[in-house]
Amino acid sequence: MAEHSDARMVPSPELVLGIGCERGADPAEIISLAKSALDRCGRPARDVMLVASIDTRASEPAIIAAARHFGVPLRFFSAAVLEALTPRLANPSALVFAYTACHGVAEAAALAGGGEVARLVVPKLKSHQATIAIAESSQSVVAAGSEIESTISQSDSGAPSLPNDMRSREQAAGLSAMLLEGAC
Repeated sequence: MAEHSDARMVPSPELVLGIGCERGADPAEIISLAKSALDRCGRPARDVMLVASIDTRASEPAIIAAARHFGVPLRFFSAAVLEALTPRLANPSALVFAYTACHGVAEAAALAGGGEVARLVVPKLKSHQATIAIAESSQSVVAAGSEIESTISQSDSGAPSLPNDMRSREQAAGLSAMLLEGAC
């Protein structure tokens, strides 16, 4: 007689990849940093269910490329939503706040994308032009809803169409310096 088991497979918590980056960041750099973060938490790329960031980066080609690489939706949050998560951040930064009006982009976006039950499993990792954090959530992150859902508009050439950058050159230079210091 064959043994029968009532054991049910419990799905792994879903992962949200939070990304902060400077404008014009190299997509390969972000994807490589994301893979390093996944290696750190010992989870496969297939567990990534969402890429999240700040709404001012909604048209950033590197973030769009990361979402396409992992085959997942994008979700963007306002600085106010991200700022509300400051008490849950592992690496809050006053410098980031000075440029974005929130104390962290990558960690806060990962947590926001994962909802109230999300927890950081990989705090902010940094590269030359980007920061990555990973949160896991036991709720469905894709069904959780969001403040802003991504809609990638494309030009006739197939490239993402980008809005005008409202940042001054001084702000952009400061943000680049901040990313080099790993503040985001």
